[in-house]
Amino acid sequence: MRAIVIALLSVITMAFTVNAGAQETRRIAVDMGDQVYRGESTIPLKRLIRRQYPNVNFDNWNLLRVRLVAKSRRGRGRASLVVGGWQSYDERIGGRPVDFDWDQPRSFDRIVFQNNARRREGNGRWQIQMRGNIKVRRVVIVAERKRRGGGGVVRTHCASWGDNYNTCEMDGRILDAEIIRKHSNSRCRMNRDWGYRGRTLWVDNGCRADFRVRIRRRF
Repeated sequence: MRAIVIALLSVITMAFTVNAGAQETRRIAVDMGDQVYRGESTIPLKRLIRRQYPNVNFDNWNLLRVRLVAKSRRGRGRASLVVGGWQSYDERIGGRPVDFDWDQPRSFDRIVFQNNARRREGNGRWQIQMRGNIKVRRVVIVAERKRRGGGGVVRTHCASWGDNYNTCEMDGRILDAEIIRKHSNSRCRMNRDWGYRGRTLWVDNGCRADFRVRIRRRF
């Protein structure tokens, strides 16, 4: 029973939350399973996000901040946020030897990194670099969709029937797209079963889904 509860909490933890407003933001919490890192190590944030959400293109989002829930064995661990070519100052990760193998939440330190890169470097790398003997419980990423001028957001259905390639034309150049509801039993993997180029959204291998598409119209 306890395992079922933990599994449900894990699913809830990794869910998106979307805030209403002019700028759409998303909070992604990734459970790291108390993974231990030793020496010089890196947490690749984009790779973690894409593993959980393969249909979302985060090159079209700006990173706002990251919260690292972790502890170091002797309180000497260090961590910094890397976004593109920018790197934050090192932050100390607290901890004590007696607490390192303790499972209680209060034994973990919580470090918040604000992304102060000049352009937020959405297309660059998103990483946490660490040094020391560190146990990581969770990484929470907050990102916002990039503002694009002269565009709009449309919802459309595009379907591959009989595993055949199909295209759906948009009323403008596609800036980014994502699946909001899948209707097929077939997988819908970005750049394998669906994608976009120019004004065209394409699907293949039986992928059928509703898409949210951001386009730029030219008048």
